[in-house]
Amino acid sequence: MEAPRKLARNWNWKYGTLLPALLSIYFVVPFLGNPSSTPPAFRITLLTVMFLCVLAVAKHRGVLYLAVSLAVASELAYFLNPDLRQYVQMAFFVLASAVVLFDVMTGEDATVDKVLGAMCGYLLLGILFALVYSAMEQKNPGCFKMEGGSEFSDFIYFSIVTLSTLGYGDILPVSPQARALVSLEVLLGQFYLAVVVARLVALGTILHEKPGNS
Repeated sequence: MEAPRKLARNWNWKYGTLLPALLSIYFVVPFLGNPSSTPPAFRITLLTVMFLCVLAVAKHRGVLYLAVSLAVASELAYFLNPDLRQYVQMAFFVLASAVVLFDVMTGEDATVDKVLGAMCGYLLLGILFALVYSAMEQKNPGCFKMEGGSEFSDFIYFSIVTLSTLGYGDILPVSPQARALVSLEVLLGQFYLAVVVARLVALGTILHEKPGNS
């Protein structure tokens, strides 16, 4: 486990590398077809994101062990128990989102990579809620009112428009549980932008006011 930690310590652009991988889930994977019909492309993209997330959290030893364990369990579940895989992935992205947010909110420097980390945290939240919505619809069909099938790419789209409070209305939460989760995502999206942006602005102000930086 020392190799990922050493790489993370010497890699100043971990979020700059993670961000394009996250964006590919939103903007590239949907053009490859349904994830269910093109598992290699979708799995490779998701595995790349998970690997880069592991590097992003590698400086925390305990978190690193947990992240690697969840990533490995996710792949094992793909072969042993596919229905369990999405729940393991949810746990992984909860961990990744929390650690990235903690990293962005702590420290006394406002580097470019930390700004990119804030963007990564936002996109990780979107993926996390997409996984939750997809699992909910699979377990209880009809939780969401939508045209056609319910593919993961549909929930990625729905999650990001919900997180950003655009709300086009083409996909609607129907069940009380779905509405509650959608409301939670809207609140988290607003709080995230307000709190994280305020923190980064404060860090930038502190850095500018330090002697020698004026």
